[in-house]
Amino acid sequence: MELKVFDWHRLLIGEAPASFLIEVLIRTLILYVLLLIMVRKLGKRMSGQLTILEFAIWIMLGAIISPAALTPETGIIAGALCLLAILLFQQGITWWGARYARFESRVQGDLNILLKDGVLQLRELQQAGIPRTQLFAILRKKKVYQLGELSRVYLEACGLFTVYHAPEQRPGLPILPLPQLSNEKLYDAAAQQVSCTSCGNSRPGIPDDGKVCDVCGREEWIPAVTIKAS
Repeated sequence: MELKVFDWHRLLIGEAPASFLIEVLIRTLILYVLLLIMVRKLGKRMSGQLTILEFAIWIMLGAIISPAALTPETGIIAGALCLLAILLFQQGITWWGARYARFESRVQGDLNILLKDGVLQLRELQQAGIPRTQLFAILRKKKVYQLGELSRVYLEACGLFTVYHAPEQRPGLPILPLPQLSNEKLYDAAAQQVSCTSCGNSRPGIPDDGKVCDVCGREEWIPAVTIKAS
């Protein structure tokens, strides 16, 4: 087939006749109604934070809807059957996961414990693919400025971060950007306390005493801090 440059009919409408545009509107309306019904059947979770399974379903929905709506050779029934298959598949996964926790864990994923008692869990961070800079940015949005404030940080299977504060603040690693680490209005230096720059583990000592971190094996320390009482 010979293609002509600036063939406006082909560029704007395609190879189908112009009357097919009316059919596209009808197809889109029918598929839109079917999609609304399906999303409602899938439950409220589909309109919230998506799990891995739900994210995969959304990708498949786009792949199904587009040809059924825009391709003359593809009928609506084929797209509707695909939507029904996905609905049954997702409900089957949900039913099976409610009865077998191990199966649900395999499909949906587990939570990751990113921090325990003010200390970063570096292996968990690596497994989750979360760099420390990203975690620190999230913690700063939650008004956390040093790791000793925290008891636990979880990365849920759905991708949400859950943060639990410690009952009492401990000296810890400051997480403000480097130019602001000397912010005297925010931090109090903890006397004779240092924090590992890699994992946040804190101990008595001075920055240049040459000791190795018991948690991660690094030797880089900075003074631990606490947040000044407001």
